[in-house]
Formats: sequence, C-alpha cells, structure tokens
Amino acid sequence: MLGINLVALVAFGVGFVGGWRIIRRGRMPFELKDTLFSWNEFPASMFHYDKLAGFLITVHTLATVALCSLLVCSVNRAGISPISMKFNSPASGRIASFLGYQDTQLWLLSAVIAMLSAGIGAFTCGSILSFPFARRFIRPVLVHLHLEGIVYGQNSIRWQDVSFYEVDRKRHLLKLFTHSRPQSPSLVLHPPSDTLFMEAENRVRDLLFDKKTDDISFRSRRRWLSSFFFLMMTLMLLLGAFWVYQYVMEWVWFLYAAGIVGFSAGGRFLEHI
Repeated sequence: MLGINLVALVAFGVGFVGGWRIIRRGRMPFELKDTLFSWNEFPASMFHYDKLAGFLITVHTLATVALCSLLVCSVNRAGISPISMKFNSPASGRIASFLGYQDTQLWLLSAVIAMLSAGIGAFTCGSILSFPFARRFIRPVLVHLHLEGIVYGQNSIRWQDVSFYEVDRKRHLLKLFTHSRPQSPSLVLHPPSDTLFMEAENRVRDLLFDKKTDDISFRSRRRWLSSFFFLMMTLMLLLGAFWVYQYVMEWVWFLYAAGIVGFSAGGRFLEHI
C-alpha cells in the first residue's frame, strides 16, 4: 500500500502544480502598445458578482474532492495500513478462497488498477484544489483597455463581442456580458481605487456606446433549471459513490476513477449556466 499511496501523493503534487501553472500563465502581464488606459487589479471574488456561479463551482469542487477521497480510501482498504508494504488483491483473494491458490498475474493486474485509480483520483484532486489557492495568491492582474477590446492578463475580449455591461460602484465592479453568454458576466473588471474605477467606467461607456441590457428573462429561467439539474446529478453521483464504498473490489475503483474523470470534465458545463 505504501507504494500506491506514494504514487497518489506524487500525482496530487503534479496535478496541483499543473493547475497552478495554468492560472499563473493566464494572469501573467501582457505588454501592449497604444493602450487607452491600463491598471493593475486584484480580481474580485466570484461571490461578489455571481453568487449562483460561485455556489455551483464550490459544490463541484467539494464533490470532486469527496469522490477522490472515497477512491483513495477504498483502495487503502485493500491493505493492512496506508504505510504497509502489503497489498491484498480483492479479486485474487476471492478466487483463492474457491480454488485454493492465488493467481500472481491477477494480483499484479489488481495492483495496477489500484495504482492507476488512486493516481487519477489524486491528480484530479490536486488540480481542482490548486485553483482556489492560485486565484487567491497569483495577483495582481494587468488590465489594458484598447480600441479593439480588453486585455486581461493573457486573455482578451473584443468590444463587438460585448452585448452590455453592468456597474457596481459599491464594490468597484464593471461586469461585461457577451452575446453568447448574456446570463452571467464573461469578464469582471475590478479597478482598485475610486479614481481608477471612474476612469475605467467612463472609458468602457464610451467604447461600448452605452449598450443596454437585453431581455434575458428566458435565459435566466433556463439557468436556474440547469443549475437544479446539475445539483440533482451531483447528489445522485455522491449517493452512488457512498453506496458502492461498502465493496472492496477492483470494479469499484474503476467506477470511481471513471466517475471522477467524467464529473471533473463535466465542470465545463458550468461555464454555460
């Protein structure tokens, strides 16, 4: 078990570093000439401008970590202790109880399944957990307002893609919505001072020609329905994961690993809610 847990620990570290580097790469300053206005900002918390999205992302993160924890704990149930050198193959043990001998190849296959499953779970867990830490500590972000659009770190958005914007003067937030995603902000600017915020607001208003809010009541209803569907699917997945935890078998580890990969990739569905 010690070898499998070491693989899981290394996979967790690789996933954490990989996720950290993705955030860091996207927030590195981009030097741009002929800018109209630029500033450094500390990105606002998502709960300050989109509480529903913040809640759903938190649920997705916690559910993924729970699935990864169940997987690693389930694999460890095949050993005497997490630091022991012995691994007991569930399938090989069952066959041995019927036939009276232990299949070495089956034991090796079981160990490989356990190692891969634990590695997948730990890697995914590390990747998921890196994002809140990286978003909190990799700051500030350099923002440019240009005639063609906005450059936010290494990312950009064109003015013609923006359908409308909203202003939250209390929190110094400029929320920009796109034609393809009018139900939630695609980009949020957070100038740190009153002077920078007023200047940024004036520049955005002039460049967008004071675009007005579209009628998004239908999209808003669809957003709540999609959120409800996501929460129900998450609940069913967690209930199933806790139910199969009672079995110590290779197929359980395979189901956990497949469920984790699918659920973590399904997090992209949240971008469209």
